[in-house]
Amino acid sequence: MRNSLAIQVLVVLFALVAGCSGNGHGQADGGDASSDSDADSDTDADADSDTDSDTDSDSDSDSDTDSDTDSDSDADSDTGSDTTNDLPKGCQVISPANYNTMGWTGREAMDDDYMVWTWVDFSKDPDQDVLMKHQLSTGIQQELLRRDQPKLMTAPALFAGNVFFFRQTNPSDGYTTEIFRIVLNDKTEMQLTSNDTSDRDPMGGQNGCLYDAYTSPNQRAYLTYFDLDLKKEIVISDYLYLARVWDGSRWIAFTRSYSTYETLYKFDLDNQAAGAQLVDSTQMGFFNMSFNKDTHELVAGVWITGKSNGYDLMAWNMETNERTTLIDDPWDQGLPDYSGHAIAYADSQAAGTGWFGNYKAEVKILDRDTRALRTALPFDTWYGIGLWSHYLAANNVGKWGDTIILCDLEEEGLMGTDGHVCPESGCGNPDGGMDSGIDAGMDGGI
Repeated sequence: MRNSLAIQVLVVLFALVAGCSGNGHGQADGGDASSDSDADSDTDADADSDTDSDTDSDSDSDSDTDSDTDSDSDADSDTGSDTTNDLPKGCQVISPANYNTMGWTGREAMDDDYMVWTWVDFSKDPDQDVLMKHQLSTGIQQELLRRDQPKLMTAPALFAGNVFFFRQTNPSDGYTTEIFRIVLNDKTEMQLTSNDTSDRDPMGGQNGCLYDAYTSPNQRAYLTYFDLDLKKEIVISDYLYLARVWDGSRWIAFTRSYSTYETLYKFDLDNQAAGAQLVDSTQMGFFNMSFNKDTHELVAGVWITGKSNGYDLMAWNMETNERTTLIDDPWDQGLPDYSGHAIAYADSQAAGTGWFGNYKAEVKILDRDTRALRTALPFDTWYGIGLWSHYLAANNVGKWGDTIILCDLEEEGLMGTDGHVCPESGCGNPDGGMDSGIDAGMDGGI
């Protein structure tokens, strides 16, 4: 079985997903939960330069790690039944996958036609953590790394061909976690940080990674950016924060935590001298945040003190700080990921209650331009949500077990080849094409 550290981390991450800011909202909370099953992608620390260290050590059994489970990814095998037949058209179970609260980071785990995750191979002695990659367009998947526990490979994040993750470096001390990087098409891991803080939950970008540093096992102290070019860390915030996200290039958004609420801040990597800047002083709680990496617009599930009946989907312009409400339906809308014209999110309306507590929802996709709105995955227990191009993935802990469900939204008939969400009337044109067109979306919007 997983060692005690893993169990503790799992408990902490689930606690974060359930929310822990205690903002007085009827649900368990408003904290970021950074969701994603991996709750909080946060991470950080002071990553010293040394990219190096024990990238190896790893017993690394199974050299060819790539066991090449290309097993067609759809390995519905491990669901233990034929329930995969009940999946929507264009959707499949990704396997092998388990312990997804730590192994699947949702919004951070999909980029440039790939998705990454980790699973635990209990058939080995000791148990082994396995880092996987899956090419979205071809379905080919392979192992990237395999490490004996307790050198866990946790919270993998993918950006521009780099996979970042954190793992324990001292087998006898669960507090010793550092940030590592591996190039997607390589098998040599590089250690980025080596210091006295416990560095966790990396978030990848073009020239670096963002992560959390813990000065004690349960106390986050620094939100830190590690610059791959300069081999140095930059402390973004030393104030208590909950949610945070990065567009991978310029903007970092994070919330500062007070006793019962949070406020939203931004940090401009192109103007670091400005420091942390207030975006919105409204008293809020957050149900995850995500950036559109092309437009740099921020979207989040937001609960506003005294005004919201649940979490609503809202967006911010980082240049002007202007806030726009996208969805204000009853109950909770959150866990968003944002790619192209579309926003994927969890909507708990079908549960008749908030998401926090039973974690049941539908997974929906909203067209940012046309407001066309469709249900992509049916009512069930969903956690981390990832969206890239016309591919959607989410962690299911329900009908299909502890699994990752991957959907091709074009094949499902929910997205046109132009990247717009199809209205209820469909995307088809007289010539049989699948372009949705902005004008086609207006009659199927919200």
